[in-house]
Amino acid sequence: PIGEGDLRIYSAETGELLHTYAVGTRLGAMHVSPDGSFAMVTELAPAAGVATAYRVNLATGAFETFNLTAPSQEATPFYDLAILSDGTVLLTVGMTGGGIGQTKILDLETGTFTDGPSVQPSSYLTPSSDGSEVLIGQPWITNGPMSMFVTGSGIVANNDGFEDGITAQNWGIQAFNDSTGLVAQWA
Repeated sequence: PIGEGDLRIYSAETGELLHTYAVGTRLGAMHVSPDGSFAMVTELAPAAGVATAYRVNLATGAFETFNLTAPSQEATPFYDLAILSDGTVLLTVGMTGGGIGQTKILDLETGTFTDGPSVQPSSYLTPSSDGSEVLIGQPWITNGPMSMFVTGSGIVANNDGFEDGITAQNWGIQAFNDSTGLVAQWA
């Protein structure tokens, strides 16, 4: 369909369409920076063997492309992302047939990717308003596991839903309030 690679910027106050920027081929997950100057966006249809994310200037539409050439067993698009308080981006990878997936952390200054914590592929990310914490909801497992990631520290807390009587998968229906420290989940 036409426009799958377009990023549309709207006014939250009026609902008015402010800009339409041609960025990629088929855009996926996105997150706007805390200061509103840029957005990070995943590409769902990258070149074979490459995972792609874009940093888009929301005022001008100029964008920078970050490509990660992955080993064949990890060749999948990025699934979700969260801009972190230290100027990096946490990215999860899509499903490639099961098993634990390695997240990636993108340094926006250098454009380099490093390995992040191991979580299920296609995990959902819910960041705090300042990017200092990210709730990670892990799908594909019938105990609906969740983890709390703290910028600069990694995963600091985990919940195995079996302990709470959960026998359903996490499909990203989750919320996190960084003021109260409370997490809600439907599984």
